[in-house]
Amino acid sequence: MKSFIQYILESKKLFRFDDLSGIPQVSKFAFSPDKHESGNAEHWNPPKNWKIKTGLFAGDMKNVILYSVPRETRWIQTKEKKGKKSLTIYFDKSDRKKIEDHISTLSKYDEKQGFEKTVEGSGEYFITTKKAPQPLEQEKIENPLRHIAKYYNIIFVDDIKKYIKDLKRKKIKFHSEGDFEST
Repeated sequence: MKSFIQYILESKKLFRFDDLSGIPQVSKFAFSPDKHESGNAEHWNPPKNWKIKTGLFAGDMKNVILYSVPRETRWIQTKEKKGKKSLTIYFDKSDRKKIEDHISTLSKYDEKQGFEKTVEGSGEYFITTKKAPQPLEQEKIENPLRHIAKYYNIIFVDDIKKYIKDLKRKKIKFHSEGDFEST
């Protein structure tokens, strides 16, 4: 649970994780007509009715902390309550060492720099721009698991593809990142 001081410090602040160089890069993103879905348009062909924008994502710490892991890491997020935390993140055991050894840069912004909410209540913000805004502050993050544990229960499973099949079978809602196409 967040302390009151932590809440005040993070209020109106937005965050994102970048590679170790710490230089935020804009990219082309596709947004669904209702703005509830988005994706990097440089890595796939979105449906024709999706809008393409060049810019940068940032968000509430709870929503971006999972991007502190290496980009190719697959993960599953559920709203299963375990202990005091209401969100759980699942990683594959084979990725543990890679995650623990990963170093990224946390870039901090202020909403007033031109970021707009993508969907009300989502905690996700986007700025349409050709050049990334200058972060107010940056911090090197070592061992992302220590930071993720502030917001999520962390569970490592033997086979994440098998685990996602089990969630589907049990009709448990989840959000995932990474390549699960063969699941």
